[in-house]
Amino acid sequence: MTHNREPAPVRVKMYLPGDVVDPEDLTTTDQFNLALEWLQHSCSTAQVIADHLHGAEEGEVDTQDAAMAVEAVVMMIQEGSARMSSVYQQLRWEQMARSG
Repeated sequence: MTHNREPAPVRVKMYLPGDVVDPEDLTTTDQFNLALEWLQHSCSTAQVIADHLHGAEEGEVDTQDAAMAVEAVVMMIQEGSARMSSVYQQLRWEQMARSG
């Protein structure tokens, strides 16, 4: 007799901007998701900036503001990349611990 059980649903905790989260309370999957969110937000922000610059008439764009916006995207990418690197190291450590 076989039992046709459906797999249990995967629960993913979504964190909102401003949520204070202790990194030690997060699973590796949670940390990976947060790193991915940083990278996705930076991509979306870069696209908004590009759309704005493409649609602007000559002389309409304040180059100082545009430069600050691009610098913000760079910082978001750096944060996401640093988090992703940390998660990767943690996953490697966990894999080594499991394999003995």
